[in-house]
Formats: sequence, C-alpha cells, structure tokens
Amino acid sequence: MNGSHHSTPTSSRHGRWQGTGRALVLAAGLVATVVATLPAQSTSPHAYFDALVARPDHWKSYSLRSPGQLARPKDGGFAASNSDPLSVTYDPGNDLDPHAQDAAKVVIPPFNLQSGTQLVKPINATSLTLDLADLDGDVTKVTTALNAKGDQIRVGSEIMVTATDVTPLDRATGIVKLSRRGAYGTQAMPHQPGERVHLSGNSLANQIRVPFESFDGATWFITWDAYFTDSFLNNGIGNFKAFQLSSDQSIWLEPQTHFDGAPLEKPPFDPARHVAAAGRLRSYNNIGGPADWLLSTGNQLGPGITDNNPVMPTVNDFFIVYPNRWTRWWIRIEQRANDYDYVDLWMADEQVGPVQIYDRVPVSVRGGRIDKFYVEFNTSTAQLPDGRLTDLRDLVAYVRNIVILRDPPKEIGAFLSRPGAGPAVLPTARPQAPRNLRISSPVD
Repeated sequence: MNGSHHSTPTSSRHGRWQGTGRALVLAAGLVATVVATLPAQSTSPHAYFDALVARPDHWKSYSLRSPGQLARPKDGGFAASNSDPLSVTYDPGNDLDPHAQDAAKVVIPPFNLQSGTQLVKPINATSLTLDLADLDGDVTKVTTALNAKGDQIRVGSEIMVTATDVTPLDRATGIVKLSRRGAYGTQAMPHQPGERVHLSGNSLANQIRVPFESFDGATWFITWDAYFTDSFLNNGIGNFKAFQLSSDQSIWLEPQTHFDGAPLEKPPFDPARHVAAAGRLRSYNNIGGPADWLLSTGNQLGPGITDNNPVMPTVNDFFIVYPNRWTRWWIRIEQRANDYDYVDLWMADEQVGPVQIYDRVPVSVRGGRIDKFYVEFNTSTAQLPDGRLTDLRDLVAYVRNIVILRDPPKEIGAFLSRPGAGPAVLPTARPQAPRNLRISSPVD
C-alpha cells in the first residue's frame, strides 16, 4: 500500500523568532551496549509491517511488494526516472536468484545494459579510439560519464578501458580515447557501426524515492528492511549510500554501508564473511552550529558534533551486516520548530538484537521538511573494482516494508523487534490530537 497522505501545516522554521535555543552537551565517553544473539522465531515475515500500518500513529508506508510502487512516475510509481529502465522490481514468482525473497529486488549489473551510446564508425581489433554518438546520431550528446579516466566500457563481449593519461572524451566530436583493448580476459575484435557501448557502474541506475513529507512539531519514526545477498561479499567497493533522507529537495542524511569495513580493524570485520559495517550517518549539514539554533545558518549540526562524514560521536561503532540475512534499520527524528532536531538510530538483524548507533544527535532539517526516503544504492565511482572484475557478477539485494510513524510512544523498546521476530501486536498509541483548532468562548 502507498500509505495515507496528510495535509502538512505551514512550517515556521524560516522565521527568526526571538528566544533562546537549547544547548546540547554530549557525553565524552562512548556508552557500551551488550549485543545479544537471539534465536529465530517463527512468524509471518510481514507481521511487523502489518502491525505498524494498522496503528493510529501510522503516517505513510510502502511495502515495495507491489510493481505499481516501483513503476516510473508517469505510470504512478516511485522510480526516480521516466527514461531509465527499472532497476528495482517485484516479481518473486519469476525470480531465479537462489536467495529470492518476497520483496523488491535491487539489481546492479557491472555494465549499463540500456546504453544510449553507439559506435558510428567501424573499428578494428587494435584501434584505440571510438567514434560515438547517441542513438539519434548526435555526437555532442555522448554521455559525459565517459569523461572519467580508466573506466571500463563494454562493446559486444569485449571490455575496453578508457584513457588514463588524458580526459577520454572529446565532447565536440564524440571521440573517446582508450588505453586498453581486450581487457580482463576478453578478446579484442572488430566492431561495427550501431553496436551499443555500455559503461561500467556500481550504482543503481533508477532509484526508488518514496514521499516522507514531514513537518515541524512532530516526532517521526521510520523503519525498513534490507537483505544483501552473498553477491556483495568481497565486491571491492568502499562505501555505499544505500539509503537516503532528502530535505529541502536535496540529499540530507544517509545511512552508509562500508563494504570494506572501514575504519574497523580485522577482526571483527571479515570481507569474506561480512557484507558491510553499517549504521553510521553522513550528514549534509555543516558542523559548527551555535547553541542557539536561531543564530545558525539553518543548515548546521549542533554543539558537540565533531564531524559530518560520518556524524560523530556515536554511542556504538558499527553494526556488522551479514549476507543472506534480513537487516532492519530504525531512525527517530524529533523535528522542532526554530531549534535543532534530534536523531536516534538503531539496527538489528534476524539473529542479532537491536544496537543503538546514535542517541539524540542535533541536526537541522532544512526548510522544516523531510521530503523523501531514497532506496539509493549509490557510490560515486563507475570504475569496477577488482572484486567485481573477478567474475563480473550482478550485485543483488532486496528491500521491503518502509513505514513512517508520526508521534509514536516515547518508549519505543517494543518497536525494536528484529526481522522475523514479530511481534504482530505493538504498544497502543493515543489517537492524534486535532491540529489547527480554534476554541471560542461560549456566548450567554
């Protein structure tokens, strides 16, 4: 289901009201948390989602178990692009992956399979230049992604590497210079006009972006599940912006997944056994906010925050993500008008109970509104790392059951239920108080 849509009161965050903001003092020491490994419990995999959706404090929800939710915007869905092919799909009955799940399937192939670039002149097996154009023959519309040095491209079954000493692409002519032919065990061969040119990539080609639509004066609680298959083991990618909260129509706060385990020492992270070290947040707010938010720029982290990438300090270091195991995130955001907003974050999986990573981190929701939640799966580099070049495998993950609550109970321990453990019955919530009522005195 797409969840309920509610009217949004006008935010007063842009106003510079008189008054004193609240200073925040963060404990210098880290708080130790005991992580308990729990036995699995038998229940419907979606009982937790169903219970949250049935609550009176439910705001929005997206199961992602619906092709309609994953469709292009022109078709009523939440895919980011109308032109790019769908990269997140739901069709469990025809999913041949050995780890297929009842959830949205995320697939990141090593090369863009729907390239809009083609050869316009033939090449032999030794040529180190490609004459390219878009599918309509325009040489000036060749993708600027080919500007990057040392990236891989595929034509037919051959992999080539773009120039490493000069900028590969000449935008005026559509000519791309190469440094290698027949790379990574493939065979150099002649190619003909009209053959497609596929650029390497490590990111989701068409993200899913569902509405959040928050406002000041409420506390927001968001949860979702993700399942990384063992295709992510030893992939060689450093870090993923796997998920994202946007604010003021731009990226704002992202839970990251470090596939290299950085900066954890070995052990506990083992790239042959673990997918990632996750749970830290990157904030696009600036550090150095004053104690009084009204004296800030409106785009700053509050006092005591020492870094924004990742946000520091934390109360625990990381949560280790295992392959072929459902992992659950929870983020709570107390959104306050004309003051800093506070963020908490927890994680758990099917075998490990909830671990808190952040506790009341002061941030600034820009413009007083969280716009959307992204299923992003994005890194900034298109060049395939060694881990992907060993077998040129697809990266496959599954995502499901995004729920946003508004003003849930302050004590949320019962909500921190690991995937597969239920419960289907959660604490009750009082009905939402009516907003924007005007009370008049009775007339005799």
